[in-house]
Amino acid sequence: QQHTMATIAGSPEIFYIGTMDGWYLESQISDVAKGAHWVCFLVLLITTFYLAYESWTNRGPSKQSRFYAGYQEEQNLALFVNFFAMISYFGKIVSDTLDHNFSNVGPFIIGFGNYRYADYLLTCPMLVYDLLYQLRAPYRTSLSAIIFAILLSGVLAEFYALGDPRLRGGAYAWYGFGMFWFIAAYVAVMTVVRKQYERLAQLA
Repeated sequence: QQHTMATIAGSPEIFYIGTMDGWYLESQISDVAKGAHWVCFLVLLITTFYLAYESWTNRGPSKQSRFYAGYQEEQNLALFVNFFAMISYFGKIVSDTLDHNFSNVGPFIIGFGNYRYADYLLTCPMLVYDLLYQLRAPYRTSLSAIIFAILLSGVLAEFYALGDPRLRGGAYAWYGFGMFWFIAAYVAVMTVVRKQYERLAQLA
């Protein structure tokens, strides 16, 4: 199948016109960025192993309960966040090794880590849930789901921004949509957290 190629002035990226192929086909990444990907990956890898060890050996307040954290897996959310972030940076490293040159593979092929904000779809909702869980606050599932939807808007905006240049207007639409709900979610989360702190202060 033949594709019409297009470039944008001042950008090293090449796009397939009229297809969903072609994001990051030949974009260049500096050695500093590649080094940063390795540093972040190694830090997250070490942190993941440390948190996994702490979870596995945690015997609870009595020091007698085997797999204590395993029966209360909400306590492992920090482990999951680091694990998925580590996977994302591994994806970036794989793409760095390939030098982002996918022009000969035909259909759209790209690592998960190169979708900007895609890893946040997993990590940010879990962080919100973890915060509200630790405070024993209400609406932790609902607000986490809203955060996921907001970040999905960001991913869709990125698709439009880096795809066919004629469709860039869609990026602004999704960005504006996501920002509206982000403000609403921010107010909701801060209200819940503040009320929960006030309730805990009264119980102290």
